[in-house]
Amino acid sequence: GKPAFVLFMGGPQRAPTTYRDARELIEGSDGVAGMGVDVAPVMLTQRAIYHHSTAQGKTAIELEPEGKAAEEVAALWEWTSKQVNVSTRSRVNNERGAA
Repeated sequence: GKPAFVLFMGGPQRAPTTYRDARELIEGSDGVAGMGVDVAPVMLTQRAIYHHSTAQGKTAIELEPEGKAAEEVAALWEWTSKQVNVSTRSRVNNERGAA
């Protein structure tokens, strides 16, 4: 089957205990069976720019290309593209530079 992952979205930026507990529940720990899926190592946290951009019909990256939300989205895309073997511009450029 195809791999599945849980992505935490819209939660507070500073809630490590909450995210750890949720991850343990989903992935399983201490002899407790999980849900059979992994949690993505990146998350899209609660940020006002996501709401502002939606209201304007734009993306967070369009409104704040150097902001934290843009970093989160870029990290999610980079990770996701690796999971499904999609080449991103930065990966292609890095691989060409290494050759």
